[in-house]
This record gives sequence, C-alpha cells and structure tokens, in this order.
Amino acid sequence: MAAAITIAASENAGLGKAISFLRREGLFTGFEFSYLIGESAYTGTDYLVELGYDFKKFSLYGEFSYNLWSYTMNRDTINNDSYDIYVEAAYFIRDDFSIDMSYDHLYTASDELNLKIRNNIIRLGIMKGFKEIVYLMGGIGLGWTSSNYFIAAADAGISVYPCKYLRISAFYMYSYNYDMTTYSGNRSYSDSAYISDTSYDSHRFSIAVSFVYR
Repeated sequence: MAAAITIAASENAGLGKAISFLRREGLFTGFEFSYLIGESAYTGTDYLVELGYDFKKFSLYGEFSYNLWSYTMNRDTINNDSYDIYVEAAYFIRDDFSIDMSYDHLYTASDELNLKIRNNIIRLGIMKGFKEIVYLMGGIGLGWTSSNYFIAAADAGISVYPCKYLRISAFYMYSYNYDMTTYSGNRSYSDSAYISDTSYDSHRFSIAVSFVYR
C-alpha cells in the first residue's frame, strides 16, 4: 500500500508518469492524495488508486485518478475536473533499467470554458535507477484528441529519494499539437472550405515534493 501528499507547481501532461520507481514483487495496490499549488492562484487536489503485478523481469501496472483544480484568468476563477486512466507494461533489462510502453486516456471538463476534451497518448519510455536513490527517465509519445488534434511529444525527468519517505521530482515535457481540421476537402488556400491553422507547440515544466508512505 502506498500513499502520498504532494505540494507541486505542475500541469497535467499525461506523459512521463514513470510510476514504479521502487519495485514491489508480486501483487501490489496503492492510494495517493495530492494537493498542488502554482502560479495564477492555481490549486488542485488529486485522488489516485493503483494496481499492479511484478513478475521480476516484467511488470503490469494500472491506475485511475480523479482531479479537481482551479486557477484565475483575467480575474475570473476557472474550475476544472478530470479523470485519467493509465495502463503500463514494463520490461526490466536489469533491476535498475527498464523499457516501458503505456497508454493514457485523459478526460477534462470545465463549465466556465465550455470545455470537454478527451486526450489519448501512447508512449514508449525508458528508466534508469542509481542505487534506488536517483531515477532518470525519458520517452516519446503519439496521440490524438477529441478536438481533432494529433499529438507528438517527448519528455524527460529525474526523481530523487533523499530518504525513504521523501521524493523530489522534476519533469520537462514538449508536445506539438497538429490541427487535423486545418483543411476540409481541397487543400487550396483559395478554397472557401479552408480553415485557419490552429496547430501549436507547448513546453511544460513541473516540480514536485512528495511525502510517501509504503
């Protein structure tokens, strides 16, 4: 069983979770509660349950989380909620080095923004540990959204356990979001069916300090 309380400045990226830092052989379950703070009066609470099984060289992992967060924009408070379903399979080349494949489905809604979006990401990643204290990870991902964007992304991060119950993490994520509705029918700029391109890229950086009980 695991539990955590987190204070962080972060943005939910849906990439680079790298959950299983400390391996637990056989069947394991866990629960986490996180409280997050950040700029623009950002506050959030996360509730997470996890289930997995470690076969020594191979592990399966799944989690479900529910999130509530708010922030201010142009002096207005924006409230959001989401749920996240995440599944992962990892192969351990050595006890401290693994390759993983994961699928992440994230649903986000906001009444103030009239927003309901589903994101889907498939990610291939690696993780390297050093003496069960420092863990380096990185990965690439491809995905799609219900708002007709194609996503190409990459992430990298580090987690450090200075003691048994404390974890410090930093992650960087880059994604390019290609607007698949840019053209409708003929791709000519003179065509009346042309829609302005809203493709964009994003850079996200998060830092978290977690108090963990296992």
